[in-house]
Amino acid sequence: MFKLKSYLSQPYPANRNPILIIAVSSALVFFILAIFQPFGLQNIKNHKLLIIIGYTIVTTICMTIVSFVFPKIFTSLYEPENQTLGKNFLKSIILIALIGLGNFVYDCIIYQRPMYEWLILLYKYMIITFLVGIVPAFVSAMIIFNIHLKRNLKSAENLTKKIMAKKHNDETDKIKADEEIVLQGTTKESLQVFVDDIIYAEAVGNYVKFTYWNNGTVAYKTIRNTLQSLTENLKTHSTIIRVHRAFLVNTTHIKKVNGNSAGYKLSLKGISDEIPVSRSYIKNFNERL
Repeated sequence: MFKLKSYLSQPYPANRNPILIIAVSSALVFFILAIFQPFGLQNIKNHKLLIIIGYTIVTTICMTIVSFVFPKIFTSLYEPENQTLGKNFLKSIILIALIGLGNFVYDCIIYQRPMYEWLILLYKYMIITFLVGIVPAFVSAMIIFNIHLKRNLKSAENLTKKIMAKKHNDETDKIKADEEIVLQGTTKESLQVFVDDIIYAEAVGNYVKFTYWNNGTVAYKTIRNTLQSLTENLKTHSTIIRVHRAFLVNTTHIKKVNGNSAGYKLSLKGISDEIPVSRSYIKNFNERL
């Protein structure tokens, strides 16, 4: 059970192009219905093509709802930065169930089914829709997962080698790294620190928590501010980069880059927790490292 939970908790890449996925999936549904003719389509003599198009439109509508409406309602399930393999499987099941319900409603409308047939008809559509959709959904999810995982593992390995080989000889960066700065909060609190001592910063609600070196030990300081504002304040320091909507890191303290299907995880000197690099920040991270 623990292994299954750990497996399903693995990061999964967020869908950044839902319109393309909807278009491809709708076309695939059309061809599957036209070729295999489930839902009794093989017995239909008149207007078969129009009915198949109707089922395809049902799929398109359901996928549009799941892709654009549900994320605004079920925010934790659809949060792009926190996607997992398990969440993706759950969303696939929800989508298939919604399509099954949509097919049932569509059937009742076009065939004007009497109410006493509704329950058995709904059961029939749910079973058939799951039989048709569950395997392609799970197989495609695993293919996408493995493609991204292999790519990010390879990229992470190369970045780790780059870190190990990199020599920080640029005098300008050295001067800036040795510079002592004051990071001011929106209230009275502030942090006076050398840039080189900053390990990472994390957004926590309306605050930013800094983890930094202080006389050889790891220290913490929380100030009231936004990560975006502090990112602007630190943009002249090339070693401090944004890697996630909630994290800034100092690249001089990165000891290893680990890959997963959703992006990277950074191991930092003196810190046991890994810092995520989200997919939207990977390009900038690769260029800046």
